[in-house]
Amino acid sequence: MRMGKGLGLTLPRREWHPASLFASSEAGFWGGELAPGAGNLWQDTARTTQVTAAGDPVGAWRLHTAGADIYATQATAANRPTLQQDGARWYLSFDGSSDSLATSAINLTGSDEMFVVAGVRKGSDATQGMLLEFSAAIASNAGAFSLQAPRTAATANYGFLSRGDLNTAVAASAASFAAPHVAVLTGRADISTDSCTLRVNGTQVGTASNDQGNGNYGNHVLYIGARAGTSLHFNGRLYGLLVRARSADSAQIAAAEHWMNQRTGAF
Repeated sequence: MRMGKGLGLTLPRREWHPASLFASSEAGFWGGELAPGAGNLWQDTARTTQVTAAGDPVGAWRLHTAGADIYATQATAANRPTLQQDGARWYLSFDGSSDSLATSAINLTGSDEMFVVAGVRKGSDATQGMLLEFSAAIASNAGAFSLQAPRTAATANYGFLSRGDLNTAVAASAASFAAPHVAVLTGRADISTDSCTLRVNGTQVGTASNDQGNGNYGNHVLYIGARAGTSLHFNGRLYGLLVRARSADSAQIAAAEHWMNQRTGAF
């Protein structure tokens, strides 16, 4: 709350919104309103039947941008995540064996900088989980990134990878990260300066400065919940997602993490 200048009035503080990160038409997208009735989820890829209750399958998820919206979809009914509820918080539930979503190709070729924030609950560490991957496989495609939960099978860790035409990876392990674990994950990368960092719940936990090669990010499909929709399936919950193809300053990072944590309840 804040006081109205000279009026003695208490005015509500305006809540930060991720659209502010895209005010200059930056490339990228966000999705954080998952409650039924928000108009962002459908049971089918044609978007004719909206998701209305916990347990409904999600065949299409609207991701907002500075321009035309993007949709992450799943054509195979048996492979759709479901909408679920944890108290007042809503999330997409991925079963770790078949569930995934994918967008059409997203053009991020105008930037060599990346800022990614995701709210997750990692349900298992048994096998590597590909939470996000921009391209079918980062090792084979220039201008890609990925966020992994966990990064390594049978390990309590997370990972963030970035690639120009060479790979770099940052991973962070801690006993406190053992599944089940709730986290706001933040990855930042800059191909030209060979910077790649990972934050967990508002704290930087890893950094890498290996050569990422050259070039900008690419024009790729974003896969959510599995590698290319067919392997390394993520087991857990996704509460929200933000991807911006530009760097972020400390205030923007803190605001985005707070916004995501309101939807996740991690810290």
